[in-house]
Amino acid sequence: MPELISTHGLILLCIASTPRPTVARLAAVAHVSERTVSRVLTDLVEAGYVTRQRQGTRNSYTVRPEAEVSDRVGRGWRLERLLELSPHTPEAVPSQPV
Repeated sequence: MPELISTHGLILLCIASTPRPTVARLAAVAHVSERTVSRVLTDLVEAGYVTRQRQGTRNSYTVRPEAEVSDRVGRGWRLERLLELSPHTPEAVPSQPV
């Protein structure tokens, strides 16, 4: 069965719905390696969807709801509009693929 939400989208949703998520938590939710999460976070920061702030030895990530979506499907929408469509919570994501 095809995935409807990309790894980038899933990680973005998890950041939006989880206070101070760790890379390990994001990896567990998305069923990918921590290295993959790090790459995705870099992509999201570079695209302007997420901000990264250094807090001690760790980074903190925050979704920028005012950011405009740049992909061909959501072009012209702001992230806040997409996030309103999703009642996503990390607990709603199964721990094992179904």
